[in-house]
Amino acid sequence: MGSAVPLTTRGQERARELDTALKQAGITRIITSSALRTGQTAAPLAAELHLTPEDPFSHGAEGRAASSAAVPEAQTVFEYLAKTATSNETILLVHHHSVIPSLLAQFGFAGEPPIEDATEFDRVYLLIPDSKTHTYQLFRLRYGGKWQ
Repeated sequence: MGSAVPLTTRGQERARELDTALKQAGITRIITSSALRTGQTAAPLAAELHLTPEDPFSHGAEGRAASSAAVPEAQTVFEYLAKTATSNETILLVHHHSVIPSLLAQFGFAGEPPIEDATEFDRVYLLIPDSKTHTYQLFRLRYGGKWQ
């Protein structure tokens, strides 16, 4: 799609639904990719929480097939989180459907099904760390819209 493609009207509605779903989740940081639509997705929640989203990444799929860019990009995101996250933070990462399964694999959850590009815009993954075992518990959630 390219990094300069804005959200559709429905995408803007979903961003407001994400705000409703997460505004009381204790989020202390929001990280997005450099793509316009990830920033627009995070914007309503960031405004509600008085946070400034960080956008330290450039989307690696530009000029390459998304599948070939996803694994290195996921590694970059994982390394950034490892360097900057602290134990007292709750971080929302708004990123690309092509990168999320590879990123989850970095956290020990390989084999996550791909996100359907044309129809799935409501997945949320919640990773809860276990400091004793240095592992994570994964919750798969959906938000907004009409449940089927």
